[in-house]
Amino acid sequence: MRLFLLLLILCAGALPAMAHGDDDHDDEPAEAIAISEISLPDHLSYHEHVRPIVEASCVGCHSEGQIAAYAPFSSAEDVVLAAPDIKFHVVYRLMPPWMPSRENLPLKRDRSLSDQEIGLIAAWVDEGAPLGDPHDYQPEATDSIDFVEIRADLVLQLEEAYAPAEDAQDDYRCFAYPLPISEPHFVTGYTFVPDVTEMAHHNLVYRFDARANRAIDRRDYADGKPGWTCYGGPGLGRGGEGIAGWAPGASPILYPQGAGFLVKPDQSIVVQMHYNLSRA
Repeated sequence: MRLFLLLLILCAGALPAMAHGDDDHDDEPAEAIAISEISLPDHLSYHEHVRPIVEASCVGCHSEGQIAAYAPFSSAEDVVLAAPDIKFHVVYRLMPPWMPSRENLPLKRDRSLSDQEIGLIAAWVDEGAPLGDPHDYQPEATDSIDFVEIRADLVLQLEEAYAPAEDAQDDYRCFAYPLPISEPHFVTGYTFVPDVTEMAHHNLVYRFDARANRAIDRRDYADGKPGWTCYGGPGLGRGGEGIAGWAPGASPILYPQGAGFLVKPDQSIVVQMHYNLSRA
């Protein structure tokens, strides 16, 4: 049997107010893209050249209710206000987040910007970030985007919402989901839906067999809240392995035809959730 797995984390709480304008770049990376080597138009504007990039690659996180809501790109004025920071972060390939080396083989769903896109943004900022005519805006083509149709055969959801402490900057919390299945299945895809996206930094997903059940029972709700603190890993000993992960902006995952991972009735899915309540 095949399953498409939908993981949901319920979370309650509030985030501190945050704003644009961090000019401290002491941790500047050692290498930046060579803008001078890129062929660019003579005159650049936000609406014609930069807005298509921002809307395709940035607003998924930099908008209300998302992980980067503290720095929203809801309007052209928002982007102009943050223009120097945007240039720094794209020139040094800090944003959009994409950790694989560019020396690797091409990867599916690569979220990094091309050299041309980075050059356009940097040169636009250097020209004073002119807005231009809104009628010049043309959305980026979506022909090459690998859209995944979501089909939720099994939904795993907490029965009670978990709220990180309001004074915590980072909170690593594990949640266990016993699998409600009566026979083995192959999971052929998954997606993850956080309830409060602003807090959701990333997660790692593990599959544990029955040897972890006692350890899960001892930890779950030990402090009166769903799950348990688990910085560094679930802390359940043997019998588990990492099978999946998620970060803001990630698309649903659908494995190639004939691929998947096996789950059995006596196993549990454990999600290690990293909540981040600061802009650090």
